[in-house]
Parts: sequence; C-alpha cells; structure tokens
Amino acid sequence: MNQGTLARYAHLYRSGHTASSGAATILKDFLELPPDSTVPLSLSHGVDFNHCYGPMDVDSIEPIHWAYNESIYNRSKKFKEALLIPHPWIMLKRAAIAQPGSGTLVIGAPPGPENDSRLLSAIRKLQGEQISILVKKCGNFNSSASFWEQNGIKAVFVNNKPNYFYKSLFHLLSGYANIVGCTFSSAIIFAAALGKHTDLIRDYRYRSYNIDNYLEHVNFSDPDARSFVKSFLIGNQSERERRALSMLGNDYSFDKKSTQNSYINAISRIALPVHAFNNIPSPMRRMIFFFSMMLNRPGISKMNKIRFQQYIRLRRVPIIDMDELSIWKDGINERNFISTNVRYIKGITEPGFAVEQY
Repeated sequence: MNQGTLARYAHLYRSGHTASSGAATILKDFLELPPDSTVPLSLSHGVDFNHCYGPMDVDSIEPIHWAYNESIYNRSKKFKEALLIPHPWIMLKRAAIAQPGSGTLVIGAPPGPENDSRLLSAIRKLQGEQISILVKKCGNFNSSASFWEQNGIKAVFVNNKPNYFYKSLFHLLSGYANIVGCTFSSAIIFAAALGKHTDLIRDYRYRSYNIDNYLEHVNFSDPDARSFVKSFLIGNQSERERRALSMLGNDYSFDKKSTQNSYINAISRIALPVHAFNNIPSPMRRMIFFFSMMLNRPGISKMNKIRFQQYIRLRRVPIIDMDELSIWKDGINERNFISTNVRYIKGITEPGFAVEQY
C-alpha cells in the first residue's frame, strides 16, 4: 500500500482517535514525516492497560494498530497489522519538559448535578487550598462549570480543537503538582508518567450512559489490569511513575530512522486500506463498508453482523451506576455495580453523558 492510495481514505481516518487527538500530528513531527502524509493507525482512545477483552479500539477502521507496549502488540497483531512504538504521550514527554506546577487538579466524572454533588462532598475532604477540577466537555458541561465556580472551585477544560487534545492535556497537567481522580481515568496514568503526585478518591460512585454490552468489553477480572490499578491505590509514587511509563512504552529505546522504517514497512504490508471483521460474510462486509463510506461513519465498520442489524433496527445503551475503584479492588458485586438498559436517543442518552443533566 502507498500514500497515494491511503490518501483516498483519509476522510475515514480523520474522525478516528489518532487523527482527532493530535496523535497523528505528534507522530509526524517526531518522525519528521511529511505534514500532509496520511497516518493509517488506530490508537486506543484511553490507555489500554489490558483491561478489555480485546485490544482497546483495535476494531477501528484504520488498517494498522498503534501498539505502545508488547502486550498490546501481541494481542492486536492477531486482528490486524500492528506497529510497536511508544504512545504519543511519551513522544510529547521526550520533546518537552513538564513543569513542577502547583495546586491540585481533580479529574471529574461525567458532568451532571448528581455526579457533581457527590464529588463535591469528597473534594471537601482534600488537603490544600488551590483546587481546580477538570470538567469533561460532554452534556451540559457549562452548567457543571458554573456549579464548581459557585462552590469556590476553579473549573478548567481540555482544549478539544482538532489535532490538539494531547498537547492541551500535557500543558494542563504540567501546571499542577497533584492530580486526583475519582475514577481510574487515563489522565491519572498520563500524570504519573510526568512525575506528578497522583491519588484516587475512594468510595465514589457515579451514573452515566455507556457503550452497549459494557461488561463484554471491560474485563474487571484481568489480573494484570487489577494489579496495575492497585499500584495506584496502594503503591508509592515512584512505583506509579515507573509502571505508567512502562505501560506507555517509555522502556523502548529507538531512533527515528529505525522507527520510520518500521512505520513504512507496516504500511507496505497491508493489503486493504481499511479494517473490518474478517468473520463477517463478504456481502455483509461490503454492505457495512458501503454504509461506512456513504454516511462518513467509520464507527459502523467496527460492527459484526449482529451489531450491524441491531444498529439498523433499534440501538440501546446501558445506564451504569458504579464505584469503579471498588470494582477494581474487590471485584463486581451488587453494592458497586448496577446496570439497566434504555433506548438510545441522540444527544440525550449518549455514552459518556451523565444520566442526570442540568
């Protein structure tokens, strides 16, 4: 496959996490690739710490998976071509120096009155005077920001403009000395990799809409994933930093030339410019790809036959009420996890939105 062929499918890659987060730009800058080149790599939208039954987001439409540690590489190459290179966060870290920062930043849950009220009670117990909260830009997040400001806590955001997410998050986390999570957000891992003091709020539960068949995707029983999370619950700061850096691929020493060659060779090995489930009959696979192209919805290409038929008929999403950290520590039980299904309504029951809105 060559860049000329890949360029014809760039519009499908553009909405993927690699492009929208700025990871593609970071890679091109780091490897000194042409700025107009097409990057056909899928990348997990959060840190893949082996907590999913399959490699996280390996089913994205891009034909090559960006594997930033050997575990991801070995799992993802069973599905499609894989490339073992550090996470874009490590590339940013090697290109810039994180500042010591000051104060505490709390990583918020999906913004909504109930989630925010519960979190406020927990934040009141934190030590220190300079506390800010990172409000996720989903749902009625501006009202959430007003809630925090009214309670004397500064609300901040990650700049979501195209191609800038990782750089914006890097700049934001660099400005604080302490990063605190109420869930096991990827931002906690990124912060630990920068050498920030990290902590987690125990006994916090939140309600949100999530992806269909959530427990078929997330494996709370995986021993490696549980060990990783527990290192952030009970480990010391040096252990958290070490494990975060290792998870993101900082252990690999590589030079630009060899990585460029690995990247080019991976592209030359792919036979098709897009990835789709191989176990789908060819006519159905062509239909799914047709809909994906016509609607400019790359996500449709992730679906198997059953999921595609459900998408056409009626989509449902779960309401999940959970104490995520309790699940990682003690396993799922009726006290820390409740799930009920509701009909999907665009703009209302969106995965990632809080159930209660302002």
